[in-house]
Amino acid sequence: GSERILSNSAFTKSEIERFSASGHLPPCPPVLPVPLSHELRPTDEPVEQTGPSDPYVLCIGILTGRKNLECVMEAYLHLHGTGRPLPPLVLAGARRKRTDTYLEQDRFDPIRAHLHVVTNPNQAELRRLYEGALARAIPSRMEGWGLPLGEALWLGTPGLASTGAASLREAGGDLALYFAPDDPQALAGLIDTLRTDKDAYAALKARIVAAKSDLRTWKDVAQGILAATEMA
Repeated sequence: GSERILSNSAFTKSEIERFSASGHLPPCPPVLPVPLSHELRPTDEPVEQTGPSDPYVLCIGILTGRKNLECVMEAYLHLHGTGRPLPPLVLAGARRKRTDTYLEQDRFDPIRAHLHVVTNPNQAELRRLYEGALARAIPSRMEGWGLPLGEALWLGTPGLASTGAASLREAGGDLALYFAPDDPQALAGLIDTLRTDKDAYAALKARIVAAKSDLRTWKDVAQGILAATEMA
């Protein structure tokens, strides 16, 4: 068997050990966490798809179920129902029939004009989407690490992250803002505050930018893997 197992976060390490202890996985050797990166490297790919000109809330690859698109949509319905202005909502990623069917519900008609779909963006387009966003929303109930949150922070974009995925706290630390995955009103409140409180928003962005040197790079990940595999 293996001498050790590498995991992509401390959360994943704890899950492997928990499932091993419960008998759902076989007994495992030491598990060493090597957290993934925040870094999003630039590329020279063409940028043909962009977001709206106004600052928007960005969601990447979120589906119904575990990815919890429902929370974001309910947050927007709440903002609409309480008479608050809605920033555009960009949904980027692969198209899925289940997601399309969910979004076709009549009850989303009042907010449909605010939705913008960007299908399969390349890395350069993804970078542009991060840079133009008011915030990146990640409502997931489970994540192994949370690359999109880390990438948003790397580019100075605030992240709104679910407390339902413990790994997101690892990736976001005290630079992200958090909400419960079953509390769309809390997410709506965070979106509204970021949109309306210009001073608080500027201070948050400045804090994220100032912390960039503390964020993890892919070089850090490579060195962590090498150090873990070289252990006696």
